Amino acid sequence: MTGNARTSHLFVLLSLLLTVACAARAPDDLPVVSLVGDSTVTETKGWGGAFTQALAGRAIVHNHAIGGRSAKSYTDEQRLPAALAVNPDFVLVQFGHNGQPGKGAHRETDPAGNYRDYLRRMVADIRAAGAEPIIVSSLTRRNFDAGAKIQSTLSPWAAGARAVADELAVPFVDLFTASVQYHNRIGPANSARFDIAPDDHTHLNPLGAYTMAGLIFDELTAIGHPLGSLRPADVYVAYDSPGVPATATIGEALALAPASGSGAYRIHLGDGRYQEKLVVDKPNVILLGSSQAGTIISSADSGGSIGYDGLPVGTRGSYTLKVDAPGFAARNLTIENAFDYEGNRARPDDDPARTSNSQGVALMLSGSSDRARFENVTFLGNQDTLFVNAGRSYFHKVRIVGHVDFIFGAGRAVFEESLIEALNRPGKNPVAYVAAPSTHRSQPFGFLFIDCRIVRHDNAVPTGSVKLGRPWHPNNDLEVNGSAVFMNCFMDDSVAADGYSRISGRLDGEQMWFDLEPYSRFFESGSHGPGAMSGPRRPQLEAASVPYYTRENVLGDWRPGADHW
Repeated sequence: MTGNARTSHLFVLLSLLLTVACAARAPDDLPVVSLVGDSTVTETKGWGGAFTQALAGRAIVHNHAIGGRSAKSYTDEQRLPAALAVNPDFVLVQFGHNGQPGKGAHRETDPAGNYRDYLRRMVADIRAAGAEPIIVSSLTRRNFDAGAKIQSTLSPWAAGARAVADELAVPFVDLFTASVQYHNRIGPANSARFDIAPDDHTHLNPLGAYTMAGLIFDELTAIGHPLGSLRPADVYVAYDSPGVPATATIGEALALAPASGSGAYRIHLGDGRYQEKLVVDKPNVILLGSSQAGTIISSADSGGSIGYDGLPVGTRGSYTLKVDAPGFAARNLTIENAFDYEGNRARPDDDPARTSNSQGVALMLSGSSDRARFENVTFLGNQDTLFVNAGRSYFHKVRIVGHVDFIFGAGRAVFEESLIEALNRPGKNPVAYVAAPSTHRSQPFGFLFIDCRIVRHDNAVPTGSVKLGRPWHPNNDLEVNGSAVFMNCFMDDSVAADGYSRISGRLDGEQMWFDLEPYSRFFESGSHGPGAMSGPRRPQLEAASVPYYTRENVLGDWRPGADHW
C-alpha cells in the first residue's frame, strides 16, 4: 500500500474539518498555506503567484520559495522556520532543479541519498509545527528531443520525492509526471508560449504559471486532498474586485479549469477587447461577459496565417475560440475573427502579403465538443465565421455576421430567435452563402433555424444576392448529405429566389458539382417576409414532416433550458 493510499482516511477527515473550518472562520481566519521551494515556485518566475491568486478569498498563501535553492541549501540556510512561523495548516515542498550536477557543492544532492534525507527532515519539522506537509515533485524543464518529446534529467529527483512521500505517508503531488505529459501533448511550439525569455525553458511566464497551478489542483483533486476542493469555481478576468480570484487573461483563467469533473467553471469577463486565441479543452467551462457588445474576444488569423510549425494554419487553425470539450457555454459577449478580408482581397495578386486562404473562423466546435450553448453572443467574421463541426449545440438569441459559408460544419445545431446578417462582397454575386452543412448522411439532423431573421448587414447588400446555403462536401466525401432547415424564419429581400447554390470539388483530378437533392437536405417551412417564396430552388417541407423538425429532436436527450448559468 502506498503512502497516499494509507492516508486516504486522513484526507477524508481533513476535508471535513477544512469544510467546517472554512464555513466557520472569518475572512481573516482562512486556511493558511506555505510554499517552500526554488525559483519555479516563486511569485515571479514560478507557479506560486498563480496558485496564490487562484486561492484568493479561499485560503491565505505565504510564498517562502527562494530562487536558486535546493533541498540542501534551503535547509542549510535555515529557511524553513520562516515558512512555519506563519502557523500554516499546509506546507507544499518542491525541490529538485538546483540539486542536479553542476549546481555547486553547496546545492547538489544525491536523489537516492541525501536529497531524501533533507525531505525527511523537512517533513519532520513541518509536522512538529502542527502543519501537514505536501511533497510536490519538480515541474519539468521544457526541453524536447528530436521526436518532440520531453527530454528530462529530473526523473531521479521526482522518484526520490515520491519515495519519501510513500515512506512517510505524506500527500504527494506528482507535478513532474503531470507536466511532462502535458507538454508532450501540446508539443514544443505551444510549450514555447510559457517561456519567460526566449532561451529559458525552465521558468514560467503568467500563462505557464496558471497552467502549472491548474495541474497542481488537478493532482490535489485526484488524490482527494481538501486543498483540491478550494480550486475556484468562479474566476474573474479584467475585474478589480478584492477578495475574488482574478487573472489578467482568459487563457490564464482557462489554465486553472479542472481537467475533469461535473461542476461548472465560470469565467467572468469585464468589458474590453481580449486579443487572445483560445482553446477550451476542459469540460463545463462557462464564459460570462459583461455585455454582448462590450466584451469582445478577438484574433485576426486567416487560413493563410503561419502557425508555430511554420506552415499555414488552414481553416481549422484560423479560429479565435476553439471548443474541444463537452458542456461549454457562453453568454453576453462577442467572438470575433478580425482578419481583414476586404483589405486582403484588394491587394495585387503578386503582393506577398496577400493570401488565397481567406477563411477566418470566429468559433470552432470540434473534437469532443457536445452540449455547447450560447445566449446573447455575437459572432463576427467574413468567410467561415461559425464552424459547427462536432456534437450538439444550441444558439439562442445570438447574432451571426459573415458572407461565404459563414455557418458551416458537420455538427447538430439549433439556432433559435437569432439574427443572421449577410455581409456584402463588392463585385460578387451571390455576395453570401448562409449555411454550408456537411452533415453525414447517417445523421437525421444538421442545422435547424427556428424563428430566426435572415437579413442584409447593411444597404450595400443587393436585393436577391444572398443564398441560404450550399452543400459542402469536405474532401469531396460522398458520405456527406448536408442538412439545413429553416422553420418560421423572417427573410428580407436580400435572400435570392434561387435560394441555394451548387458547390464544386475535385475527385481524382476531375471537377465535380454538388447541388440540391439528392446531394443535400435543404428545406423551409413557414418562411415569411419579402425574401420568402417557394419553388424548385426553394424546397418546402411537406406538412407531415414539419413536426419532426424540433429543438428536442435535434438535441436528443439534452435540454439546454434546464442548465444553470
